[in-house]
Amino acid sequence: ASERERTAAELAKRSLEDARSELKVLRESSEDPKSVTQTTEKKMNSLRAKLKSGEDQLVLLRESNTMLREESQKVSKKLSEVQSEYQSLKTSTAPQNEKMKGMEVEKAALVAEKESLGREVEAWKNRVHSLVSKFNQIDPEEHAQALANVAKLKEECSSLKTKNEQADANVTR
Repeated sequence: ASERERTAAELAKRSLEDARSELKVLRESSEDPKSVTQTTEKKMNSLRAKLKSGEDQLVLLRESNTMLREESQKVSKKLSEVQSEYQSLKTSTAPQNEKMKGMEVEKAALVAEKESLGREVEAWKNRVHSLVSKFNQIDPEEHAQALANVAKLKEECSSLKTKNEQADANVTR
């Protein structure tokens, strides 16, 4: 903004200096009063127009600078508000971030423990299998099939006993 003001001031100074130099030239070349007066008047009118144009431009630049300053202040105020809000949000989320970090550490520990327990289960399965195969004992799958067969036979036996009792009851009648 100050750069624009300097530029505007320099422009106004140049316009004023041009007007003064033209006025000086007119005064020095005043041989014929009538022609000089007409020429001088034309040049003075021209200088007045230039000066008026320079003044108008200077006024526009000042108004523009004022408007830009106000806008800059509004933007600065908004920026500080946004930064303040950002800091408050950052502060309010700090506990959640810490909690999340703690939970991530806990999760990693649980995953490691799960993997360790999985390896341990696998080791025990292998040990049981090796013991069973070493001593050629009962195969767990065959054992489960035998138990299922026994249960089936017990049901069959119970069913047959019931039928036998019914048959005996029918015979005695």
